[in-house]
Amino acid sequence: MNVLNEKLSWDKLLSTTSEYSKEAYNLTFQDLKLRTYSRHNARVNVIAANETLRLIASGSRDRTVKIWSLDFHKDIEEGIEYTGSQLSYNKHHHNISDVFFNNNLVISSDSNIHIWDSENGKNIHEYKINRRIDLIKPYNNNIIGVSSDDEIIFLDQKQKKIANNWKLSINSLLNCNIKSIAVSSENHTLAVGFSNGIISIMDSRTGNILSNWKAHENEISHLSYYDKNYLISVSNTDKNICLWNLMDNNHLVKTIKDIVETPIYSIIDNNIITINNNNWITINSINDSYQLYSSKIKLRTPITSLSILKYNKFFLFGNSEGEINLYA
Repeated sequence: MNVLNEKLSWDKLLSTTSEYSKEAYNLTFQDLKLRTYSRHNARVNVIAANETLRLIASGSRDRTVKIWSLDFHKDIEEGIEYTGSQLSYNKHHHNISDVFFNNNLVISSDSNIHIWDSENGKNIHEYKINRRIDLIKPYNNNIIGVSSDDEIIFLDQKQKKIANNWKLSINSLLNCNIKSIAVSSENHTLAVGFSNGIISIMDSRTGNILSNWKAHENEISHLSYYDKNYLISVSNTDKNICLWNLMDNNHLVKTIKDIVETPIYSIIDNNIITINNNNWITINSINDSYQLYSSKIKLRTPITSLSILKYNKFFLFGNSEGEINLYA
């Protein structure tokens, strides 16, 4: 029955969407479940997609990262209920917190940072830093990490060593912790969000602080650059999403007020997507003042992670039971 429903969803999608229509380039959510990937043995914490390789990587509380194929149409035609994983990387020792692709390599974090091959699961390198790594981000084919003692660490991926590390003075002065980071390779800056609502902009080449400001009353849950001149910040506690102009003295351009906390958050094109603990999805336009979409997703289990495929605008939802669902 699940496969039949997915076939019907695909037929409905193809009958209402033209690849070359103008509407195909606008982000819409039709609540059509197209495929189910099964499964991890615990909640899915993070999902990353590599559309060039047609692959998905998912990190779970079960201490594995699994690789899945986006070429699943044959499974549907043959009546196979679930698309299984191509391989599972099992060399983590802790809960998976982050994962992303760098070409055909996968970088994953479970307090340590692992680099491995997405084709065969072969371990390339594991950084031994002697501290827990809480956050990682890609940076010009290298890696930026935030350690448990709030040190920002730049890791050289080719030479497999620490290139630089900085401790920001604001941490000790105001007794606050780093909660989020965002990287802009284009203008060589790093945005750092703190537990007290302050954002710092740092020169990623020198470690110098370029600016600080009080953005929220409470901790900065998420940060994202919106082109090189704007920054988006999210605070789950005060339920505000803010757009800042970095070229105009960090001027507040826009505030989007959420009704409830939004632990899951993503940006694609000119859209901000949030999902709350009740599986309520909201799509807001960055440039316009109106809300594009808001509705409850027809999934029984809580959504715990999100990735959006940029080319065809499909949604990947990871849930608390270890499944990944592809939606249009």
